[in-house]
Amino acid sequence: MAEILGILCSMAQAVDLANKALSAISKLYRDVRDAPQKIKDIEISIKHITIIVVKLEGYLSDEAHVTPSAIAPISNLEGLASILLDLRHQIEELNAILTKISPRQGENVWRRTRRVVSGLEKEKEIGDRTQRLERLQISLTLWYHHNLAISSQQHFVALADIGMKVDEITLLINQQYQTPIRYSLGKISIDDGTSYHELDRYTDTIRHSAECTCSFSRRPSARNYIFGPVQYFNKQRQHHGEGCPLFHSTNSLHTWGARLRLPWFASYRLKAEIVQTRSTFSFSIMPMISIVRIVDETTSVAFMALRDASREIGLLGEKSLSSDYSSPDFPTDQDTLLRVNNVLGQLYRTLRLAFTHGKASGKDELKSGRTLLHELVLMTIRIRPLPETVFVFLKSITDLLVLHGVDTNSRAFEPGRSSESQTALEFNLESCRVTPFWDPAAPSLDRLLSSYGCEAAPAVLNSEFSSWAIELLPRNIDLALDMECSSLSFAIINRDISRVREHIRNGYHASYDEETPFSPLCYAISWPEALEALLDAGADPSSAIHCAIACGNKPIVEVLLERGSRLFVGAEHVPGHWYHFNGDSVLAYAISNAISQSLLPVLIDRVALSRKLLKELVIKSLPEHMLKRANLNGFYHSDSLLDAFAPAITFHLRRQRIEFPAWLGAGKRASVYHGDAMNLLVAEKLYSVGFHDVDREDLWHATPLFLLCLNSLAMHFEFADLVHWYIRHGALVRGFVGTGGYHHLHAVAYSFDSSLFLGAFRDNWDRKNVEAISHISTMTGQPPRDICSCFCSPLGCMPSTVLIREHAAHFQAYQTQQIWSNPWQKRLQLLENWVKRTAASEHVMEIYANAARVEIFDRLGMAHTCCRCQK
Repeated sequence: MAEILGILCSMAQAVDLANKALSAISKLYRDVRDAPQKIKDIEISIKHITIIVVKLEGYLSDEAHVTPSAIAPISNLEGLASILLDLRHQIEELNAILTKISPRQGENVWRRTRRVVSGLEKEKEIGDRTQRLERLQISLTLWYHHNLAISSQQHFVALADIGMKVDEITLLINQQYQTPIRYSLGKISIDDGTSYHELDRYTDTIRHSAECTCSFSRRPSARNYIFGPVQYFNKQRQHHGEGCPLFHSTNSLHTWGARLRLPWFASYRLKAEIVQTRSTFSFSIMPMISIVRIVDETTSVAFMALRDASREIGLLGEKSLSSDYSSPDFPTDQDTLLRVNNVLGQLYRTLRLAFTHGKASGKDELKSGRTLLHELVLMTIRIRPLPETVFVFLKSITDLLVLHGVDTNSRAFEPGRSSESQTALEFNLESCRVTPFWDPAAPSLDRLLSSYGCEAAPAVLNSEFSSWAIELLPRNIDLALDMECSSLSFAIINRDISRVREHIRNGYHASYDEETPFSPLCYAISWPEALEALLDAGADPSSAIHCAIACGNKPIVEVLLERGSRLFVGAEHVPGHWYHFNGDSVLAYAISNAISQSLLPVLIDRVALSRKLLKELVIKSLPEHMLKRANLNGFYHSDSLLDAFAPAITFHLRRQRIEFPAWLGAGKRASVYHGDAMNLLVAEKLYSVGFHDVDREDLWHATPLFLLCLNSLAMHFEFADLVHWYIRHGALVRGFVGTGGYHHLHAVAYSFDSSLFLGAFRDNWDRKNVEAISHISTMTGQPPRDICSCFCSPLGCMPSTVLIREHAAHFQAYQTQQIWSNPWQKRLQLLENWVKRTAASEHVMEIYANAARVEIFDRLGMAHTCCRCQK
């Protein structure tokens, strides 16, 4: 009985929805030439009514759920059947009308105009059927209340139970009622001069507005822009308030999807539509009202369960981090994962019981707008990387939330991070920046949320999340507008192979877009058919090699390498990453992105092959005396694959007009070991394939070991292992004239203070680094001095002097935060740590004397003229 009453209540609401939608559509055809989205909305509403009618008829015909004596007399049931039959007839007639007047994709303007005229001719018929639906709604309402009264009189004893069930059904309907109630708020004709304040007066009655999904119908007229009161996100620049360009037109007719942002007020989601007429754009706002329940996070069972689970998972991660700082990611040992699974299993059972007993609802939200799905994401971002066993539990919890009506695209604020509202997917993208897109089979919360229809706004598609955009765009087509893609890129994103081939036949340049750092080939790395078509048309495979590496697509990387992708290509078109890459080596970029190890052997073998083929080409094409005059005979006789000679070798090959493949070209680094990112596994692999020159100096007279000491002590987890590996394979500890006489110990001292400040020297990691630094100090002997001239160190700066001087710079930067109340005491502690870790106890008096000289120099306010300070 309660289920029937609930369905009838939903039926009445749906019929009222159809009435309002039909009235809006009849008015729309008198004012607007084309309204495909409006027709689509009414078709969705009619489908919803059809589902409810079928469900109600099924309940009436199923004796296991309903008996006539339990609901109403047989005569009343026959009246209900008559109402349902009439509803079916009206729905079929309306579907037939909408089919005739709905615009077809690809129709020309004349045919679309004829359909509009046909719709206006049927306006009276639409109005008549609207009145019939209104009468049917009244009949359903009367039938509902009449039979509710009869049931209450016949079952007076169970009145309280019936009332409770009716309230429960009503709550479930409100939770699961997905079709929004739409109505027209107003229509605005805007041009280039429309300001933010002119539109604001139309939204005074709206307490809350969020993201607007807009459709734009553009005509092949002159190149112009749509202006409006929008907040437009492009390349980390936010424009709002006054009119600003949204996107530019193209040379063909397209229908675009985009997003606008209106002011944030209270609880409506807006849907906007912009349709171009001859000289203006018609802009109408239609709020979508959804019923939500605001709860207190301190009393809600579901929110409290998620907060408790998040706290327990956070404690597990912190416990592991405090014991071993060499593992910054979430621990993946068996015991920790078992505890995490127990926490998630208990969370699933708690949420399921809360939903079953009515203590929680999928429509529960906090005052900030955060839903249960937002809280789940905030809990999950602590677990990185995401193990498969944990992902199974998270998928079960997500399925449970979506099943009970959680809005996957509800927008909320994340405390302390952003002033913009975000969906659950945007929460995850903003917070967890290392997502395993390099492994398509790896479990990913981003892919899981996206599979449920969760969307990401253009705000997250800045340079930091560009590699994720390659995966997100095919499922969120409208996001491509913010990236200003070319028509060819849009065709690839839309998976339209016919348009892709048409652009290729028209001779479109397929290497790079004019206004975006991505090439069309980048968008095709997940679509092999388009990738092959572009490569066959002459697209440069080097334009997509970085994107393929960032997404970890090994088959595509191999295809691009076989097609002749360069191994040393600039990083102008590289997807953004948390690590700022400024080199030109594809291998170095792969290492810096910490991608899957399966890609590194492929790239290393390719680099080694290029050097071997280049050497064979040199031996075959250039005589030895020519190389000797150019001081390149070392390349001719060396058993090592030397990178340092490669630029000069390629120059002489071009000078002799000897053709060679572009992928054999050289990079800017002196060797493959020169770079900001290197790990022990890659170093051993490079040495095994023939790169034996580990002590070569670059143009700035720095070796790979010197760069490691200078840049990586505070952040490199394999610092000690790499130091021992370089020394074991022939690297010498010495000073370098080109760096101002800096020694390896000077480089260690330069990053030593930062290491202590960041808490790097702890436990076993500290012991390993101490051994490496002591090894360098022992090989050095007497504390070295550089060749600078400064009154703070007349004989040259010692490593301890560099340490004190760098600490002074840190203190000056942080003195406003009052981190160090006594800088001299802090310097003494640094010196004590330095003496212990460098085995320099024999020279302790000299070290402290130089430190006192620097302290006096600083207190007198004198300026350093040390070579390092001048750089």
